[in-house]
Amino acid sequence: MRKIFDKINNIFEIFIERPTYLLQFIIIGIISMISNLILYKFNNKSNLNIQQSDNYIIKIFQMPITQFIFEIIAILLIIYIVSLIYYIFLKFIFKFKGVYKQVICIYSISYIPVIISEMIKNFYYIFIKHISNIEKINIPINTPSYINIILNSINIFYLIQFVLIYLGLHITFKYSKKKSFFIVILFWIIPLTISLVEKAYIKY
Repeated sequence: MRKIFDKINNIFEIFIERPTYLLQFIIIGIISMISNLILYKFNNKSNLNIQQSDNYIIKIFQMPITQFIFEIIAILLIIYIVSLIYYIFLKFIFKFKGVYKQVICIYSISYIPVIISEMIKNFYYIFIKHISNIEKINIPINTPSYINIILNSINIFYLIQFVLIYLGLHITFKYSKKKSFFIVILFWIIPLTISLVEKAYIKY
């Protein structure tokens, strides 16, 4: 366990002088590709969610490679936009002296547990379909309760994400442990509050 933390520390120390996020993007892409390919193969085999069409454009959008490309683009946009929000937040409130590229590095490496959790969710639904012999994979779309919103924000993968962000703040940005922990708590509370407010005032 100590060796693992030492390696993680070394990675964040590299970001101080040579911030790079190509490897993180490759890992995220591979995980996403495996997840989508397995889900597509299962759906195709079970004749689920695949609508046959003579329209060439529709067929292109139903191809796994097309769906994969759109998902990767969406993931990268999320990483860039959230990193920009964090960068502005740190820059104007905590007098951050680093560069935007460093924030991308830290957030992208912290996003890996999130994409792994999405892959596990896909496997879970495939497993449920397999053992229950249901005709369709019905992903729950009911309005989440307040307790579900809170529990979703503290699942193990998001906790790992926040631990990685904490280490990035402390090691790469040289913030104190207390300051890093305080910032991470803010990063957790703000989106959680937004979700709870949305639940209270927006009808689904």
